[in-house]
Formats: sequence, structure tokens, C-alpha cells
Amino acid sequence: MGKKRNTNKVTLAVPLSVAAIGGGKGGGSIGGPDPSDTSDLESVYSASVVGEGADSDNENDFASLVDSFGDLVENAQDKRIETRLRAIDSLLLVLNKNCIPESVEKWRGTLAEIILVNLKRTSEEATRVCSLAALLSLQLGVGIEEDICEIVNLMRQICSDVSASEVVRSSCAQAIGLCVYLSVESHNDRLESMQTLKSIWSAMKPAGVGGTSLFSSALASWSLLLERFDSDFISTQIGEMQPRICSFLESTTVEARISAGEALMILHEIGVENIDDEFQFSNQNYLKQILGNLAADSSKNRAKRDKKLQKLTFRHINDVICNEKLEQLSIRFNKRETLDIQKCHQKLLYDLLCQLLKSDLNGHLTKNLVLRELFDLGPVVSIEEPVKMSKSQKIERLVQFGEQKKQMNINRSKGRAKKNDHKHALIEYED
Repeated sequence: MGKKRNTNKVTLAVPLSVAAIGGGKGGGSIGGPDPSDTSDLESVYSASVVGEGADSDNENDFASLVDSFGDLVENAQDKRIETRLRAIDSLLLVLNKNCIPESVEKWRGTLAEIILVNLKRTSEEATRVCSLAALLSLQLGVGIEEDICEIVNLMRQICSDVSASEVVRSSCAQAIGLCVYLSVESHNDRLESMQTLKSIWSAMKPAGVGGTSLFSSALASWSLLLERFDSDFISTQIGEMQPRICSFLESTTVEARISAGEALMILHEIGVENIDDEFQFSNQNYLKQILGNLAADSSKNRAKRDKKLQKLTFRHINDVICNEKLEQLSIRFNKRETLDIQKCHQKLLYDLLCQLLKSDLNGHLTKNLVLRELFDLGPVVSIEEPVKMSKSQKIERLVQFGEQKKQMNINRSKGRAKKNDHKHALIEYED
């Protein structure tokens, strides 16, 4: 029997590769699976990113929510928790499905206050406003830095509070990564966030890792933010923390092992780009051996799904770190554009955005200037929206198509008959 796995579900926080086979949460190793493997990653991308969004029947509802954005903000401050939760859920829906920086800018101060107040309330409210904070950063980028810094400061306090629930701490840790990466340029605020995240994941014990989701989200956010610093700081952090990350490769939970492996992959890439073109870890030989063992692990005391996920992921990690083999991942969206992911760090950012936006990432890649700049997609491409047909128009079109097909078959039959008559005439003439 396999060991029981941690099933905590967090609004934002999930290990990067764990999501690949678990469902539409993005994730997986950047290297991509071998041709012989079942492509779980491709199914996730096609389901969660390339999809064209909501059904047309719901479009009017979404439009009305956008129009009533101000009312939703007001209701999110209501004294009744049920009203607040409904309003916050509606705000999350609007900001997930629409790129509306003008509306967000108009209400930014009030939205920031809503987040600050609700972070101190129930777990339900706190986890929701963590997502709301990340969405504000996604909508406005560095334009909301002042408000985001205050929010992130409170999130850091919650993350460090061992009496807070793991779900809330994990959501805060993941939100810190996205908010700081997207909206904060202040060196001191970035540094404080890095130190908080590092103190959280590094203080955990590799044997067991009781708070797997907290460990994974804190380590992922720390890895995401490391790229924003200078080469001296990066070199110091890698030298200090890489051996500690390696110790989690021997954790009893597959999520922790994979999170550690993916962090090492990102650190290696950052080292190559910022320290030395031929950068290697100080314990490269040891790491090569342990990565090879994890990629070929066939232990009977592990669950079948865990073994499959671990082998798939660590083959990619081993290729990147030991063989410098990195395959490009191309993601098609809006039927006209393609996002090419060529770096592990890009893949980490993409996975975190997948977890936040899910199927609505497609729309943001198309219209969101903050994301398009981060992924070098260039200016927004003008795409004409297809005209929506009513049910009666669709039926009429099908009837016309049926008549056209019927006439086509008649003409084709006449053509065959004429051809046969001509053929018989030639035969009689030759006789």
C-alpha cells in the first residue's frame, strides 16, 4: 500500500509538477515528457489554457458583473459575512475573466483596504483576498506598488505566524511571490519577502515535511523572486541554500521531493545566466546521482501514481541540470498567437499564473499588457470577435447546408451519368 498523501487544497499554492497529472492546474517539468510517455502535460494545457473561455449563454452575466464593479466593491465591505463572500467571489470572477485596469485603478484604494481587513478575518475570507491581491497586481503591475507593499507586509506576518492555518499561510506565501514579482520594484521590500519565504521553507524538516503545501508555495515563490536580484546576491543564496534544498529530495512526500527538484532546476538556470555560463553546483556529482535514483525509483512502498509522477518529473530535472537539455514548450492561445516557453523560470511563472487564472489565462495572454511584456508577446494583437449566432440562425444555417449538400450530390450524380454515357458512346463508336 502506498503512503497516504497530503491532500490539503490551497487557493493558490500547489507544487509545480504535482498539478500536471492532477488536473487543470498547470504544472509539470519544462523539459516535457519523452515520446513514450502519456502526455499528461499537453492535456492540461489544452484543457486549461487553450480553451476559449465561458459559454456564450453566460456572457451577459459576466458583462453585468463588470458593469456593477463598483457595487461589488461596496458589498465586499458589508458587515454580513455571506454578503462579503459573495461579493469577493464576484470580484474574483470579474478580474479572472476580464482585463479592466481602468476600473481597478479607480477602486484600487478601497480594494487594498478590503484585502487588508479580510486577511485578518476567517480562513475563507483570507484565502480569497490572497487571490484578489494577486489579481490586482496582474491588472496594474508596478502601478499598484505602494498598496501592494502594505498588503505584502501583512502577508509576511501571517506567513510567519505558526498559529495561523496552513491553508492561509500557503495562500499568503504564493500570493507574495506573484505580487512582489509583478508589482514591487523596491529592493528592500523584495529582500524582506525573500527572507520571510526562506525562513519558512528552510525551517521545515526534510523527513516528513508536515506542511507540504506551505513548503512548496514558499519555495516556489522564493525561487521566482531570486531572479530579480543581482549576481552577487544570487551567488550567495545558491551557495547557502542549495544544499538545504537537496536535503528535501529525500522527503517522504512526493510533492516535497518534486518541489525541491524543480527549485534546483530553476537555481541552476539562474546560476548559468547570472554567475557563469558553465555554472555547476558545488555538490554536482552527488546531485547527479540522487536525481538519477529518483528518476528510476521503483520502490514498492510508494503509490503507483507517485512513482509515475516522480519518474516523469525527475527525468526532466536531470536532463536540465546534468545534461543541459532543455526543450521548448509552445502554447497556442486565441487561435492566432503562440507563447514559447524556453526557460525554467518562465515555466515557473506560467505555472503560478495557471493556478491563479486557470482557463482564463488565455484571455489575459491575449489582452493583458503586464503579461504580454513579461512573456515578450509584444503589443496586443487586434482580433475580431466572431459574430454570435442565435439558435434559430444556427438551425437555418444547418438547413441551408443540408440543401446545398443535397444539390451537390444531385449534380455529382448527373456528372457521373454524363461521364458513363460518354464512355458508352466511345465504346460503340470503336465497335
